[in-house]
Amino acid sequence: MTIGGLDLARPYNGTGPVSGTGDDVILFRPAPDTVTLTHQGESNFSVSLMADSFSARI
Repeated sequence: MTIGGLDLARPYNGTGPVSGTGDDVILFRPAPDTVTLTHQGESNFSVSLMADSFSARI
């Protein structure tokens, strides 16, 4: 387990696709209006969203 702040998150600026395996924390800056998520595996897949302030539909 790794415990830390947002400085440990992988930064992403929205210029292309993001991919990976295993646990990951991605920091979107600037925050996108929409995202498209895909999953190609047999294991569970979850997404959590955190923000200072926003209006979102998940």
